[in-house]
Amino acid sequence: MMIRHSMGQDKPQETSNSDFYRSLVRTLIYVLVVFGFLLHAETAFIESPGAASMSLVLLIWSFIPYALILLFRKFLYGSLCAAVTVFLFDFFLHLKVFSDPETSASAMKLMGMPLWNTILILPISYIIGAVIKKAVVKK
Repeated sequence: MMIRHSMGQDKPQETSNSDFYRSLVRTLIYVLVVFGFLLHAETAFIESPGAASMSLVLLIWSFIPYALILLFRKFLYGSLCAAVTVFLFDFFLHLKVFSDPETSASAMKLMGMPLWNTILILPISYIIGAVIKKAVVKK
């Protein structure tokens, strides 16, 4: 007995495991980017008692690595590695700066971290993601 669908297909379409995993990875990437944005919004507008324009500049500067992750999200493994790594670095830096500052200038690290995320952590994460993809695809 054959089931016909309104689109004239002879068989119902089944979602494969790979489609499910791709969807899951995309969702994880978006969740980490949203968490990163919320972390930096909290840092810029709640933790930093400066002018609103400076807080907005800090937020935009801090979001550049996350924007690049979204821009290159079609490279799933690299984007997932980058999103996890960038968020963890930002999160632990946030904890270090606001929970246990070493000096009064510890907050200056918040200005430099987006640069390190962009020029060092993102490329390394995408390379690691490419290696992981190559290892997974071989199996």
